Amino acid sequence: MANLALGKVPLEKDDWKNPEAATDGNTTNYGNQNNEGYASANWPCQYTVDLDSEKKIVGIRILLFDNLGKPNYPVADRKYKFSLSLSPDGDNYYTVYSNRDQEGGVGWYSFIFNNETHARFVRIEGYSNSKNAGFHIVQVEIHDEIPQQIKERSVHEIHVRTAIPSENKLRELINANIAQKSGVLDDLGKLAKDLERANADFEASLSKIDFFKETKDFTDEASSNRERAKGWLLASGLAFSVFLFLLLYFLLSDGMTYVILERVHKNQYAGPYVGFILGSYYVTKIALLSVLLFLFTWFLKNYRAEKHNYVINKHKAMSLLSVTGVLTMDRLKELDKTGVLVKALEIVYMHQGSGFSSDQGGESPNVVTTLLNQIPKGG
Repeated sequence: MANLALGKVPLEKDDWKNPEAATDGNTTNYGNQNNEGYASANWPCQYTVDLDSEKKIVGIRILLFDNLGKPNYPVADRKYKFSLSLSPDGDNYYTVYSNRDQEGGVGWYSFIFNNETHARFVRIEGYSNSKNAGFHIVQVEIHDEIPQQIKERSVHEIHVRTAIPSENKLRELINANIAQKSGVLDDLGKLAKDLERANADFEASLSKIDFFKETKDFTDEASSNRERAKGWLLASGLAFSVFLFLLLYFLLSDGMTYVILERVHKNQYAGPYVGFILGSYYVTKIALLSVLLFLFTWFLKNYRAEKHNYVINKHKAMSLLSVTGVLTMDRLKELDKTGVLVKALEIVYMHQGSGFSSDQGGESPNVVTTLLNQIPKGG
């Protein structure tokens, strides 16, 4: 168990008198002479502790000046108003407590986090002091385990549940999503169930976007593409079989050439035309084989196009489910999702190649990569 704030100096140290006093561990010996034993600044003010890296936080305790640091002193007749905020990156702060609209108070404030919370920066914002222009912090404690209870002092104990996106947790979620990408086409049922569960918490935001209908349309179209691809593949096989049969017949079993030569030999008037007759016959065979080969190639191209479109439509359906599933995760409730949604939908509905030509193949844009680019760093 450790007090992570011990010995830390606030980022705003130049704005405070005795800023180091609030993290020196002294919670019993402080008084109201010469700013002894506490940090002070004129409100409004900020006192931000940097933990150097993202740490697990179980509880935070703040002692605001109450005049009880010396024996036989009465409780200070004043009320402080303040807020407590956490941040994973120093840019985005999430308020977990504020008594700005309340009466305010003095003494110990003990915050206990009821869910797993990670942060690097802890900020106290002082709004007012009913007695004078100063805001006075005797001690700030940040604990990674439940600390010992404070005895013989009244404590404002506050249980809070945070919704702060942890950078480490977000990276774990994104990496897990990428790792599952290869099998996402075969796992549509599981994704649909996950999406239904997430929809309960995100229903209001999704009410204007008909993801489910669009996903079904893409899935139905993908099924049609697959059936048509089977038809074209069958036609390609049939055309190639006929072509191969005729080619082998013409090469191995065709006796028409001998029949033509025999008839010409019997007919003395047909002798001069034997070359023309044989040439016409061979040209006819070549033309027939060429037509069959063209049909086979054309059928095969249509098969390739339908197969390509099947993959594209299946990918679009999975992309819609993937982006919706990620954005509905409980840990991302504090994230501004508008930019992610717009970028992802641009990719889903952008023009795709037909696949009929080999130079139209390419790869479909990756919605998971879009999420990586859109989610703020440290969020």
